[in-house]
Amino acid sequence: MKMAVKLLLAAALVAPAWSAQSQAEGLDAFEAARNKGSLVPDNGIVVPAAKSAPARAATGVASVGKPASYIRRAKLLSDGRVANIRLSSKGKDDYNWGALRIDPAKVSRAFWGTNEGVLGNIVGANGDAVGHAFVAFEFEKGGLSAGRYLVVSVEPVVNGGEDYVGMDSDHEIVWLLSSLESYLKLTVDKEGIDVHLEPFSGEAVDKQGLELMVREAIKQAVADRNGERFQVFTNNCVMNAFKVVDAGLRPEQRLPPPHEFMSPRRSSLMLAAWGLLDEGYDCTSSNPGCGLVRGPK
Repeated sequence: MKMAVKLLLAAALVAPAWSAQSQAEGLDAFEAARNKGSLVPDNGIVVPAAKSAPARAATGVASVGKPASYIRRAKLLSDGRVANIRLSSKGKDDYNWGALRIDPAKVSRAFWGTNEGVLGNIVGANGDAVGHAFVAFEFEKGGLSAGRYLVVSVEPVVNGGEDYVGMDSDHEIVWLLSSLESYLKLTVDKEGIDVHLEPFSGEAVDKQGLELMVREAIKQAVADRNGERFQVFTNNCVMNAFKVVDAGLRPEQRLPPPHEFMSPRRSSLMLAAWGLLDEGYDCTSSNPGCGLVRGPK
């Protein structure tokens, strides 16, 4: 039976940083799965009754989708620049839209990004919260015509003032390109949601691999997606971000297809278990730039 669920989202509980014990347990599980040639699934989705829903703090709204005003489809211009990239701004709206020239050969690092919070009553059977995952890139000087960091984030478009997690395929899918400054300003500063950025290991993903990841991200972002819909269980942020990662891996490193639902926490544990990630950066209200960037106030 096809599942179609709509949630009105009042507020979200931001999950705490993962403990060393929980991360070690997750890594052990994924190592065992890798040795068996299979992936540990999330064991399905649980939608508890309203009375058993976890308490939700009033510190921001962790909606998977963003209002249409925050999202545009990237477009490749005739001069080679990529248009409709959301950039940080000191203006009234805290952002503007611009076109950047992107040189994939000058990428220096890539990051697996996650922000995790409970959306309404929906949590994984293992207790993981539904959230969001994306890929970010750092460039050498001249790699971007402005700034140094670029985010590719696969999201549903929501309209009006609705807060909706896109589970019934009613919402268009967009591969949003934005500066990291703009992404953190909206997510950390405005929505009060913590973001975690984990760099891909230089030993696991070499320079050529990073370049291929950037090229894949741009190709996917400017592709014609007319009629395609975001679906939490079958066409979500994690599954699509994995396409970007996979493009930069050697054949023997390629990731197994993810379970149709995988929380951001599990995706990070899986990538770490494959030896792909180094120690990460926490982007919080007290450290909004993660030690990497700080957008205009």
